[in-house]
Amino acid sequence: MWKRVLVGLVLCAGMLFGHAEEKQDVKQENSSCPYECNKIFDSIFIKTDIEQAKRNIDAAKGPCKHFYAWFIYTYVDLDIKAGVESLWKSLYSTCSTKNLAYLVYASKMYRKHNIIGTEAEMVKYYRPVAEEVFNGFFKKKITLFTKWKLSRLHKQGENAKIIQFIKTLKSTGSATANENLLSLIKMGYIDAEQHIDFLKEHARTGSADAMGILGNMYYYGWGVKPSKITARHYFSEGAKKNDADCLNGLGMLYAEDGNVFESKLYLEKASAIGSQEADYNLYKLYENANKFVGEIHLMKAAKHDGYLPAVYTYAEKERLKGDIKRTTVSQYKSIASYHDQVVALEKNAIEMYRDHRNAEAFYMSLLIGDLCPKTGYENAQYILKHRVIKPGLIQRLYKYTSLWKDKKESDSEPAEVEIKIQDKNAKDIEEILNTQAGETQKENASKESKSTETKKNQ
Repeated sequence: MWKRVLVGLVLCAGMLFGHAEEKQDVKQENSSCPYECNKIFDSIFIKTDIEQAKRNIDAAKGPCKHFYAWFIYTYVDLDIKAGVESLWKSLYSTCSTKNLAYLVYASKMYRKHNIIGTEAEMVKYYRPVAEEVFNGFFKKKITLFTKWKLSRLHKQGENAKIIQFIKTLKSTGSATANENLLSLIKMGYIDAEQHIDFLKEHARTGSADAMGILGNMYYYGWGVKPSKITARHYFSEGAKKNDADCLNGLGMLYAEDGNVFESKLYLEKASAIGSQEADYNLYKLYENANKFVGEIHLMKAAKHDGYLPAVYTYAEKERLKGDIKRTTVSQYKSIASYHDQVVALEKNAIEMYRDHRNAEAFYMSLLIGDLCPKTGYENAQYILKHRVIKPGLIQRLYKYTSLWKDKKESDSEPAEVEIKIQDKNAKDIEEILNTQAGETQKENASKESKSTETKKNQ
């Protein structure tokens, strides 16, 4: 009995301390702008003081102020025409707000929301942002956990507890927990550099996954001092176990040494067991010697969700051919969504939601939805329906008179919530959200319907 009590206390303490470690201060967007547009950002998304934001916009001189004017016109004043005009002006911003303006403008064209444009015009605005992501890809590890938490925002607390639970069980020696933690690190849902001792311990006991992760960390310098010697050690040991990441890593090292034969040997082994990174490296190896073979490997690396550098390279080739299709636009768009500024805003939304700063989380989610990820709209819709937003915080937007849960609420289904809205603007905003977030649901339903028809025909 005492043993159970002790384990329970350890788990509770782990969850509490884990939660404290995860919490971060909300970061302001573009704090280095010479026109101080960060003050406008602060007024809208941190203080939710629209009147102050308007005063700041009137006082500001840079073109970046028009980006925030677009947001207020669109979602507070509901003046679509003025919003589009402001958004267009913000494309000439001289600070990093330009990236946000480019993404919103391109996404509006892509979704045909009040702006119409060709695929070439969409690429014109998506590509510069995607290029920054591509150029920084090998300098730092892209962590997918922020994207995962944002896509499941209303389950964010549950997700954090699951991961903290796994971490706590790991400390008790649970083999299953160790395997799960290792998988989460490998998939990018947990930051590897926070668990380097854990990875080294597992590498010593023969884990090829741990060897592959450590090899890449030392090769690229992700969270550690770069060391090709250390990287080669981990890659060599993991390659003996036929690990794809390690085979690919050895192939890269041999290519750098000028040993093309050994490089191809290891990269082709990695490619044969499904490594898209290896296919991309084979493309680079064959690019000047055998373009046909190189192109095949590039297509393999870029297909489906694809390896980010391969997806970007493939999109670039299509653009240079002048053959810009909807798929080309989608490739640039998907890469651009991983830009540092977008990820930072997503982290802010998660923090706000977790701290029950509902008005701030709502506004931030709307902005994220317009930037790229449709999950922003879905989260804004969820907050509007399932969270209490105090009257006065967003006076022009909506007011709640009551909010209650349906008696039929169950653990397996989300709570049904009825909201009585007095402000007309709230109904308009909800209609916009239903339209924007509903597009994803319609697409999924269409795919499921086609799949069902195919099965019936078979």
